[in-house]
Amino acid sequence: MSISIDLLRENDIPEIMRLVEQASWNQLPADWLRVIQLEPNGCFVARHEDLIAGTVTTTCYGNDLAWIGMMLVDQRLRRQGIGRRLMECAIGELQSRRIRSIQLDATPLGKPLYEQLGFRAEFAFHRWQKIGSAGAVLAIESPMLHPSNMPLSERNRGFDRVTFGADRTRLLLRLLESSYSMTTPDGSFGMIRGGRIADYMGPVSSTEQSHAPILHGLLSQTNRDVFWDIPSQNTQAVSFAVCNQFSPIRTLFRMTIGESPDPHWASMYALADPALG
Repeated sequence: MSISIDLLRENDIPEIMRLVEQASWNQLPADWLRVIQLEPNGCFVARHEDLIAGTVTTTCYGNDLAWIGMMLVDQRLRRQGIGRRLMECAIGELQSRRIRSIQLDATPLGKPLYEQLGFRAEFAFHRWQKIGSAGAVLAIESPMLHPSNMPLSERNRGFDRVTFGADRTRLLLRLLESSYSMTTPDGSFGMIRGGRIADYMGPVSSTEQSHAPILHGLLSQTNRDVFWDIPSQNTQAVSFAVCNQFSPIRTLFRMTIGESPDPHWASMYALADPALG
């Protein structure tokens, strides 16, 4: 099979959405545009006969940490080495930048390939879902999830650096452009944004005292289904999910090449996205 690997560009997004719908992913075009603009030389597309056969993206947080995400292959072309070639390209690009830690969140289907490429599994966690109201409108049509225009203070950004284990200020500022957000004086904050299938709650970095009002406040902004990716180490977040009618719907595996980062799990109540960390 003839496959070429090129940089992923903004004008590829309309065709990529065909694969997103095929795979029942939640991403909107804005999610793809965000990662491409953050790393224009670190996102890749595989082509077969002038059609997009697969994608992969990278997101760098300085030299300490990088994330691999959006690994998507056309269902008709799977098991033909396309995913491996895309992953090797992404890993090679990040290693050329001397990134100390490369991470991703894997589905059970993808985990064996990533282990073959040198990733080690660190822990499993779940995506949780809350069912919304019948007939709830799509986020792109709803006024409820318009950006809040609430800036993140240096205290918020510093708190998140400790929580996440790396500086992701660039990403957070871009997420704010399409998210409803809440902050508290103690440095805690959270976001919720629209998705193709469900609204997505995250990231949330919070103290023990502030997590409940932030989570309740974010959930009050939507009547659609909500996805929430919770690190399993944060037992308070898991308990909140259970008490608020969330159910686990998918298992994911945190996987790493290189040094293991040192996030503060007790204050990480929600991921930004499995494609972003």
